[in-house]
Amino acid sequence: MEVTEEFNQWNDVPVANLLERCDEFLDKVTVFQNACKKLTREFKEFAAYNDMKNLLETYSELLPLFMQICEPKTNMQDRHWVELNEFAVEKFDAKSENFKMEQLIKADFIKKRDDVEEVISAAVNQNKIWEIIVKTETKWNTILFDFTSWKGKASIFSAGRLNELLETLMDDTNTIAAIQSKKHVKPFIEQVLNLMQLFD
Repeated sequence: MEVTEEFNQWNDVPVANLLERCDEFLDKVTVFQNACKKLTREFKEFAAYNDMKNLLETYSELLPLFMQICEPKTNMQDRHWVELNEFAVEKFDAKSENFKMEQLIKADFIKKRDDVEEVISAAVNQNKIWEIIVKTETKWNTILFDFTSWKGKASIFSAGRLNELLETLMDDTNTIAAIQSKKHVKPFIEQVLNLMQLFD
């Protein structure tokens, strides 16, 4: 009874607040599992014991998965939630103000764990790709081109500054070219191609 009451409380936790509670929940699951091991053989013959044992195993598998989903570095976007919904036994609305842990539990991701972890991996890698794109675009949108006069004639571009810019251009071209070949670049392919065209 205590286990069921505890889990019912957890189910009301908003997904937005889930990460900060997962460690606490996992510790509690471990406490419950250790308590189960100490039960008498007679008690373990009851169907209720097997139900509780299975429930604890489910939470022990799902909570680490939820932690990965909610990690800041994962940075889940709408497209990733849509993909996760494709593997959910019971669909959920990630945009809902009432998006809670209960919906993730009912999604029953255990059966599609490999697929779910692939979506998480894609989210992490796409976040890294996007950070590089933004950094590169910001850099070239703010670069100042310095001109100086020479022997009283028309302004010319500083040779030292030119070498510096050419080196930066080469480095960024290589970086963006490497991104273009990555598996998870699809959502940003237009920005990548625009940068490659700019650098050419």
